[in-house]
Amino acid sequence: MIIAKRSPSSTTAPEWWHSPLSCTEKTFAVIDLAYAGKAAMIQPIGIKRTARMTEPTSEPVGVEVGDSTYEAMRAKVAGSNLDPQTFLATDYLNHFNEVVMLIEMIPDMPEILEDAKEWQPKAYKDHFRDSTIADREIAIEAYDAVPDVYKTSFEKTVNQINTTIATAISAL
Repeated sequence: MIIAKRSPSSTTAPEWWHSPLSCTEKTFAVIDLAYAGKAAMIQPIGIKRTARMTEPTSEPVGVEVGDSTYEAMRAKVAGSNLDPQTFLATDYLNHFNEVVMLIEMIPDMPEILEDAKEWQPKAYKDHFRDSTIADREIAIEAYDAVPDVYKTSFEKTVNQINTTIATAISAL
């Protein structure tokens, strides 16, 4: 759960991005907001990681009551690593976390700079097509059923993270 307040939209990194939070914390903070259906440009006041992805606390937002397509997918993802509200899987965060860890290690291991520069954005479905996790097929299928209220925020946030990472790497 992230306790946050919105900040004005900006095309540059938000002011808090330059705070003492680690790159990993910042990455997870931004992505958590997408899962919560919030705007991507926020100022964290405090970050507390929770089991939200597997234990929803409320009914889904932006889904019509009794939507049979949504309910069918919700039943299909039950017991998987996908969030039963958003149908998104946290395993996708690994794509970002890998490069963030590389960036964090560059001061101590300058030779990995080239590895960081080789990183490329990867679409959600492509990540799972290349993945070996047990829930990969359901993650790919369920992405088409992610309610717009979550998917729009998620994709906007992913685009922002991709841009932020690319900008950070090019500045190295």
